[in-house]
Amino acid sequence: MIDSEVFRASRSLAREKLAPEEAANSFGYWIDIPNDWESYQSPEELVKFLGIHLTHHDKFNEIIEDIGPLSRRELRWVHRYVELIDRIARMLSTTGFRVDLKNDIAETIVDWRVIERFSRQPCRILDYGAGCGRQAASAFLRNPDNIYVAVDSTLAAYTLQNLVMSYTDTLCDRANFFDLLDFEKASRAFVDISNACQGDRFHVPAWMAIDHLPKDFFDVIIAAHVHCELSSADFMRLVNVVEKSLSRNGVFYVRSELTWGDTRDFCDSTDLHGISLVDEMLNRRIHPVWCAYTSGFLTTVFARKDSRYWHETRESADPDCRFLDITSSQELSRRAGQNHLHRCARELEAANPPTLMIRSGNEYDQMFVDPLIERKQLSCLKTMKDVDLLGGGAAAALKQIAAFNPQAVVIASQQYPAIEAIIARELPGLNLPIRRYYWYPVVFLYSSSIKGADKIFDSEIMSIEDVRISATQDAREALSERG
Repeated sequence: MIDSEVFRASRSLAREKLAPEEAANSFGYWIDIPNDWESYQSPEELVKFLGIHLTHHDKFNEIIEDIGPLSRRELRWVHRYVELIDRIARMLSTTGFRVDLKNDIAETIVDWRVIERFSRQPCRILDYGAGCGRQAASAFLRNPDNIYVAVDSTLAAYTLQNLVMSYTDTLCDRANFFDLLDFEKASRAFVDISNACQGDRFHVPAWMAIDHLPKDFFDVIIAAHVHCELSSADFMRLVNVVEKSLSRNGVFYVRSELTWGDTRDFCDSTDLHGISLVDEMLNRRIHPVWCAYTSGFLTTVFARKDSRYWHETRESADPDCRFLDITSSQELSRRAGQNHLHRCARELEAANPPTLMIRSGNEYDQMFVDPLIERKQLSCLKTMKDVDLLGGGAAAALKQIAAFNPQAVVIASQQYPAIEAIIARELPGLNLPIRRYYWYPVVFLYSSSIKGADKIFDSEIMSIEDVRISATQDAREALSERG
């Protein structure tokens, strides 16, 4: 296990080699104002980071709605993942403290559904900003022959990643995990990653990544919820690593928003970069070949110009692949938002619940709601204007809504925040926990899943026992349904 002082000493030495201003904005996780990733006080506190995506709890219903039912393979992976993380927690602390893993499980399923569209395993994976080590665990569990490299620069994250990969190393017949900090402390030359054997795993601090990551090597580079939370210096380190190390037919997987506003002086701590990732990639002839707003976040796959995926995208009729002509992050985000609304509309039509449309008559209303009504696929439909709820006739409009009792509500109005607040406040019995919204002023609300969110996410997943209980309940329900 990595010693905290070894980590801090190595990072401090790397910062000393930089100009003072750059050093102050290098090798940190700047968006975490409490700085928990650096200031944990006990091993038990590290356990909570194993479920770090609890921070996405407000989008959880949207995430699992888009995921839908899990395949048998995915359910087996969930069981193995929870068992592995449970053992990691036992190694960290004997107090029995656990954290809910279902948010991280859902996020990782989203990641690998996309990744496996573009890369056959075993493959060579770089995980930049590897967080709690969930991708390290998943890469091992999905195929132990995957070559995997984790890069990070914060103490808690690096410590957890080291522990996850050290544990998986004990499950192998040979030692195949190599941490650069161990070699640096021992004054030994690090192994050459370009000569890696199947199943090898490596750990590299961000301040040494560009020197030790091989050129044109990785089939998949992952940046999940990381690129937009970096300073300018750290962001450009990521960009330079992608330019150097992405293989000719590799993909760069990014899960997070690509457009940002003014990020100067973020909470009086640092300047987040605010640089367009799309622009930086295009300048390096790396293009978006797939993009979708899915499961609560924009998700984009980049590939080199003239790569296999670049050529396949040119011939594809899939709207999620039609981005080769874009010139900015804003244009990519706009098109992805349009595709998202069309997808939501098709799924609403297929499910056909009693639906209320609240309309404003603006261009977005006409673009996305008019076709829904004109196709007449919704057999139980009620429409009203947004002014009916916002003006003097609100009481009458609310009575109409209560009497109709919709199972889905579509709000096509710039005033959607106020309308949602009125409905929630005045009609508390109209429970609409599933909310699907990107950035067009069109919101889809549902009382229950229309795609079949998997029951495994109905309750907390704190340990392997929770997964076993869930499997037993599903089996009992299946038997009951068969009579």
